[in-house]
Amino acid sequence: MWLLVLSVRLTTGSELIVGASPGFGLKGMTIDQPHLCIDGAIVLLRVLHHVSEKPRVIVTSSMGIGKDHANLPFVMRVHLLLLHGIRADDETLYKTFLDVPHQDKAGLEYLIKTASSAIPTPSTSELPALLAKIDHSQVSKDFLPEVIIVRPAAMMGTGVPSEQAKGAEKCVVKEGASVWTINRAEVGRFIVEGCLPGKGDWVNKSPTIGWK
Repeated sequence: MWLLVLSVRLTTGSELIVGASPGFGLKGMTIDQPHLCIDGAIVLLRVLHHVSEKPRVIVTSSMGIGKDHANLPFVMRVHLLLLHGIRADDETLYKTFLDVPHQDKAGLEYLIKTASSAIPTPSTSELPALLAKIDHSQVSKDFLPEVIIVRPAAMMGTGVPSEQAKGAEKCVVKEGASVWTINRAEVGRFIVEGCLPGKGDWVNKSPTIGWK
């Protein structure tokens, strides 16, 4: 059995896409639903705990979350240093322009790792600040045998249906990859071709994907 949550198709034939509306302010990016990923993960994991046949759970996070910040391209980190005074080995990038969305992604990763029976349970010292404000005590530990946390590089393009993937030969996919950009079509192609049941290379791993 497997599970991949993309959207909910209504009986009317339309689709209900779960998402949030971003904006920008003096403190960086703002989102009208700042813990959408966390809230969705909590509900999903509470339900899956009661499912007898545990599915493979695939989630998309983002490159540079937590300790993965060190894997951002060196030039990108130098640019942050020159433009914003951010040290190349610092996570301050996500405490300025991308704090809200990346706190949400960090919370998502923490919850998925907590529920995984194969990935070490994160320590309380790794608890993201945003998640610390939300009750997640009902999320059980160590019950999902197969999870994949996909970490795309910086998203390019508009995400419209006509957007094209370049193909596997144009991509770098590995844990801790230092890459720049990708688009949603490419991420979708990778999930279908590399993460669904029958594909075991990335089970219980956190692959980063980006274009060469």
